[in-house]
Amino acid sequence: MTGCRLALGQFSIWYNKRGIMAREIRETPILFGEDARRFLARMEERHPEPPEVRAQRLRDYEFMKKAYELGMAEKRAREAANGGIDPCFRQV
Repeated sequence: MTGCRLALGQFSIWYNKRGIMAREIRETPILFGEDARRFLARMEERHPEPPEVRAQRLRDYEFMKKAYELGMAEKRAREAANGGIDPCFRQV
């Protein structure tokens, strides 16, 4: 799908190349009967995370946290060296 998306809170509106709005997003259907029973049964099932997957997720999180902290330290250093303005970013 080509075009752009405008997100406003919980609403998303797609515009095509001509700037015409796409169709409205439909509401989430309400489940009744057997569909509702299957949904509730599926929600009650537990799918525990394997220990190796959890360990990898936590390693990835720590890596990204360190990368963010390093980047923010560098940004603060540039701001301190340039009177509170970071020259790498355009001021708006």
